[in-house]
Amino acid sequence: MDKVDCIREYEKVREIILLETDRNKKGDLFNRLIYDVFHALGFGEPRFNVPKAGREIDLVLQHRTENRVALAECKAQSDLVGGTDVNKFVGALDVERGKYEQDGSSVVGYFISRSGFKPTVYEQEEERIRARKGRNDKLEMILLGPDGIVRELMRGRVLCSLGQAASSVRSLKEELYLCEQVDLLAIEEGWVWVLYYARFPKQEPTHVAFVHADGNQLLNNIADTLLKRVRLQELPFSNLTYIEAKSEKSFDKKSAQEAYFQYLKNELGEIQFEGMPADKEAGAVKVDLENIFVPLQFYLNDEEEEQGINENESIQIEEVLNRSLRAAILAKPGGGKSTLIRRIALAYAYPERRLRVDDGLPDRDWFPVYIRCRDLENNATKSIMEMIDMIVQRAEITKYAGGFKALVENALQDGRVLLLIDGLDEISNEKHRICFANQLRTFVATYPNVHLVITSREAGFRAVAGTIATYCKQYSISGFEEEQIRLLSLKWHQAILGDSRQVEEDSARLCDMILRDVRIVVLAENPLLLTTLLFVKRCVGYLPTKRCRLYEEMIKLLLVTWNAVAHDKLDMDETEPQLAFVAYCMMEDGQQKITRDELERCIRRARKELPEILDYTTVSPSKFIEQVEERSSLLIQMGYEENNRGQLTASYEFSHLSFQEYLAAKAIVKQWAPDSHNINLRNTLVPHLQEEHWREVIPLAAFLSGRDAQSFIEYLIECNKECLEIDEKQKMGSYDIITLHLANCIANEVPMNQKLLKESILLILKRKNALDKIRINHDSVDSVLVFDTISKSKYGSSYREIVKHELFNQYEDKYAFQFSDAWFRLFLLEDEESLHAKNILSLMESGDHQQEVTGALLMMYGAFQVSNRRGNEGLKYSASGCMKEIFSAVSQMLKSGDDLSVFSASWCVAWAGYGEADLIPVEMAADLADCLVELWIRDLPASLKRVVSWGLATVCMPGLNLRKRKKLCEVIEDNLKKPQNSHDRIAAIHIAIVADEWTKEEARQRIDDEMRQDYRIRKSRFLKKLKIITANQYRQNRQVSERQK
Repeated sequence: MDKVDCIREYEKVREIILLETDRNKKGDLFNRLIYDVFHALGFGEPRFNVPKAGREIDLVLQHRTENRVALAECKAQSDLVGGTDVNKFVGALDVERGKYEQDGSSVVGYFISRSGFKPTVYEQEEERIRARKGRNDKLEMILLGPDGIVRELMRGRVLCSLGQAASSVRSLKEELYLCEQVDLLAIEEGWVWVLYYARFPKQEPTHVAFVHADGNQLLNNIADTLLKRVRLQELPFSNLTYIEAKSEKSFDKKSAQEAYFQYLKNELGEIQFEGMPADKEAGAVKVDLENIFVPLQFYLNDEEEEQGINENESIQIEEVLNRSLRAAILAKPGGGKSTLIRRIALAYAYPERRLRVDDGLPDRDWFPVYIRCRDLENNATKSIMEMIDMIVQRAEITKYAGGFKALVENALQDGRVLLLIDGLDEISNEKHRICFANQLRTFVATYPNVHLVITSREAGFRAVAGTIATYCKQYSISGFEEEQIRLLSLKWHQAILGDSRQVEEDSARLCDMILRDVRIVVLAENPLLLTTLLFVKRCVGYLPTKRCRLYEEMIKLLLVTWNAVAHDKLDMDETEPQLAFVAYCMMEDGQQKITRDELERCIRRARKELPEILDYTTVSPSKFIEQVEERSSLLIQMGYEENNRGQLTASYEFSHLSFQEYLAAKAIVKQWAPDSHNINLRNTLVPHLQEEHWREVIPLAAFLSGRDAQSFIEYLIECNKECLEIDEKQKMGSYDIITLHLANCIANEVPMNQKLLKESILLILKRKNALDKIRINHDSVDSVLVFDTISKSKYGSSYREIVKHELFNQYEDKYAFQFSDAWFRLFLLEDEESLHAKNILSLMESGDHQQEVTGALLMMYGAFQVSNRRGNEGLKYSASGCMKEIFSAVSQMLKSGDDLSVFSASWCVAWAGYGEADLIPVEMAADLADCLVELWIRDLPASLKRVVSWGLATVCMPGLNLRKRKKLCEVIEDNLKKPQNSHDRIAAIHIAIVADEWTKEEARQRIDDEMRQDYRIRKSRFLKKLKIITANQYRQNRQVSERQK
């Protein structure tokens, strides 16, 4: 057959044929397919059929890299477009451009016609261009007819060249000649070249061939379907003889499949632990993937909810594959995406392996086609079919090339192909990645029934997210939860040490240690970092409880022993200082990302400022970055950002923020930071005390400094003393973090003598409210768990003794809440069963003051759990028959005259009363209320008054009657008019009612609009039950309350 001269070959296109009979569908089809043109022109995902007042813009598109907007009109009609239609669009364009230009965007108009334009249109446009130049009007309007459409499609590599299309057609029966003119067919499945052939040169065509946009002749079954659809239409090729694609029936498809699946098994079927030192026998261990794989959880990323799935709701892989024909699965580095796709490939190559993991993979007869993007290199711009064909070379099964191709084609025809794209982000060239995404889009348009799973890092996915969103649902892998952490640990231990009861117990103990520290849990949520933790434990012999030690061992393992077989060794003495220098600079700039340009400059600066260590390195900064990423994944490329020259450049992050924080701290202590010669720890850290992102660096640096941290600890102590002296109303939120720094230094076991330790512990306990404020304002669990961490540290015994002494021997009313809270939490940590009602009763009947107070505080916390429905804590009380005995003991404590006993008993009633957990037996309520009223009418210190008022407010219930007392009415009025705390007013209202000081009607009148805005009054169960406050009133004031909050 003749080859086609490819110069200006787009001019050979006679017509773009839309294979759709319905007029509206034809227009929609043309719009959707024409998006390929705009993608080639650099524009992002379009908005179709945008309605405007009295008109409609077919497409609105934003350029992917420039501040430019395209407004397009698309005409699918078969007649040439005239000047009237173009003038209407120009009018609409003039109106719409203003809105976009006000936002700083330039606007370009495109009028696209699949049939072309009348000659007068071009003349008219030339005149318009001259007129606009005269007015200095920069509006650009471009006409694209069939030749322009094809030109842009070919330039954007969406459409193969005509020469490539012609070379794919083979006729075995007779010699045929390619005709001069060709057509382009637009169908629901994509673009298709229509090539015409004749028996003699320059004669009328007798034959036709269909070639897909990717350069491969259409498979026969697809072509047959296409021909059936055109039989009733008068098209140029309707009555021509179809040239069939070459048959592959002679190939041994069975042997080809066995060879291919064996390749998958060899390539993907085993996990080899490469992170162990040479003297550890585990270094050579290979484990079947199923023996180490842990089922993952996913959540849907789409802004709109899919039916049955809410955004951020965890789902299984079964739901992902069943609900989504095509899915893009995103994860952070080490999140398990590659292991997942390996699991899927093996499960469908070998159905018996699918049953070895209970992850719910669907029972389908899928044919897995596995493409690992990092293997593509310069082939990433080829068509997907070409990439699939290349598998036989990589698998070294070239003798089965024909059979493998036939296998894939048959599976595509049957809709059985499961295309698995592993690591899309590993196509490092962004243009190639975008082209790959375009090729995928073309491929799935050609084969609409193909199942597709793409995995990628989140950041590397951004450049193609818009394109892939047009044909893929996007999911993310959730971090490991406790059950998954325990399962991976168990599987890892069994793989390394064998399956025994002792191994199970060792794994469980290690997981207990991990799960006790929230900062380590954050690491363990990532499968790769959890595996690193397990290796650290194996190498060191134990899991370091000190975070500095743990991070040190993890970094050492990643840099020195991880991937030791696959990559050159990194010199720890040179690598760590350079990474620490970079980490410090990033912390100084308050950033977690750094561009490749900045990273290289930073490394060069490190070598200049640390000549004693780095003068002898022979590795270039660029090569160093590559080695660190490939060897350890400690520093990883996360995407692309614009540099100061406006160019896109790679951006990097540390694989976990904890590593950046630790290395920055080490840079300070080891004097590896910029201008750090003879730097002073205190002078370095003090400027950063109010900066949130330095919160972890500060205690890490203090710990690493050892005895040199004393001056810094003394400074923190003095700051906290000053905070205590400031009146509460004058406190600034910025002071609160100072207390957290001191608490974190204790929790991290920064060296200090007994005197400093006691001062520090007393200060953080007295300023516990400051830590609570951080928790509320910053949603931080660290401020809560820091006391738990201290109690488990080497300072734990000192902490316990100080809390005990201050609460029972040096009781101060103004710190009653802080020390009481710390005391009962110590008991909760020591004994998980301490909340059981029988244990509480035993403490309260002991006759020992300390145990009675402890029992009341534990009962208070248990009631708090019930009131807030925390887990199943309520079961410990509702099934108990000793509530009457417990609250009888509480009553005695209220009558004791001891401030601590009264405080703890009142706090207990506050959470257990009718208005909260409702655990107090009805027959006990009057006695408790009487005791609290007797206290309430006295002159009490502030904290005690607050908790007594709180207890009174919640203990009141319908049917409760209290006797009148002298001065009670006066005390009620004082608390209403001049409340000393947030509970006085609601307590006064409740007591006025149950003591018959007010009738219900009087209560309704006394509770004015200002009072109704008080959250405690509005939510009062007691007042609602008596219908003094109604649900209607609550709803009416709810909006006001929300604004107050």
